[in-house]
Amino acid sequence: MTALQEHPVAEQGHRGGNRFQLSLPLKYHVVGERGWHDGQSDNMSLTDILFRGEDPVEVGRTINLRVFLPRASKSQRGGAILSRATVTQSRVLDDRPGQAFIAAVLINPRLIRFNPENGA
Repeated sequence: MTALQEHPVAEQGHRGGNRFQLSLPLKYHVVGERGWHDGQSDNMSLTDILFRGEDPVEVGRTINLRVFLPRASKSQRGGAILSRATVTQSRVLDDRPGQAFIAAVLINPRLIRFNPENGA
């Protein structure tokens, strides 16, 4: 299970509110392009996310995000955060070819719970 760590706004200096250090798998899709890319969240708030992805995305582009949430036990449901987002920063990591840091503002995020009975 991933541990949560909260950071106050003043500590982060960011308008997104309290930030949570979350290392969760995700998928992202650039609107207007084909295919999904794999990624891993670094931290997020109620309004934005910072993640590492396979490829950088041009600032200003809209992406679709699926951040996968684990379930705590077999009897509980996992889920996903589904959202559109606008990319605000994107840079290639010099020391890690094939990876980029991407920051994006979330647009109407939704929490979807999976049903453990049927795997959906």
